[in-house]
Amino acid sequence: MLPVVASNRAADDPAAPRTGLAWRIFRRLLGRGRTKRTAAKSAQELIAEHGGLAYQEARRRARNARSVGFGEGDRYWSRVAREIGRLEGREIGVKTADRYGN
Repeated sequence: MLPVVASNRAADDPAAPRTGLAWRIFRRLLGRGRTKRTAAKSAQELIAEHGGLAYQEARRRARNARSVGFGEGDRYWSRVAREIGRLEGREIGVKTADRYGN
């Protein structure tokens, strides 16, 4: 016979918030996928709206978010800019002098 263990109210109540480490990791991983999909959608919208200047627009939005102290917005728009760069075939982080230098 199994020993009787005291009931955990949070585990018994399906409406109780999940607070364990496994749930935090799961929510974080789930959120990353959702953010990537949202960033990809925003990248497509910026490309449709701004054409060849979409990358610069995403970087501008990231700088604006950073200047007002909105770190989450900074990270989001930086992710959008990276996605635009990937779609356009840009080399992110490479300066013009590096491309044509010796």
